Amino acid sequence: MKEMWYVGDPCYVVYDSDWSVFCETLWKNENHKIRDEPCSFMWKGHNVQVFSSPGGDGCWTFSSGEIGVDAGIISIMPLEATDKTIEVCRNMGIVFDYEPTLEVSNDDYYVILNSEYNYGVAECEHCSFIGECVACSCGSCEVCTDCKYDNACPECAKELAEQEEANKED
Repeated sequence: MKEMWYVGDPCYVVYDSDWSVFCETLWKNENHKIRDEPCSFMWKGHNVQVFSSPGGDGCWTFSSGEIGVDAGIISIMPLEATDKTIEVCRNMGIVFDYEPTLEVSNDDYYVILNSEYNYGVAECEHCSFIGECVACSCGSCEVCTDCKYDNACPECAKELAEQEEANKED
């Protein structure tokens, strides 16, 4: 049988009774202190990688699914290293039939899964800034929050100006 891989918060797929041991194993590894680098260690005879989730808890959405985070970390682990069924793993994260890749940036607040940025983050083709896309109603406008490139339609330009003004008031 082909090896399957879970990507998600390990707190959802490690038994509660084993959670403190999992965390102690993670914290013993010096790499857990490096925010954007994976911490690799053996768990139940399998190599597991754990990454810091930018911003801590939250949700990361990709074309392949969604990763919810409650423990502030994201893992890549063989399904055999989890304590849950494949159905539970699919409900709690994303399951692949190949070893996925993950990259995080806590400073720039993004996650890249298999070369795909999480939804809401993009690279500006004008200045190469990687950041959050500014949401607009039509979904087809391009607005960069760094170089201020603005190719918004008139309706979205008005909406974005109102959002910016509201943010200044906060």
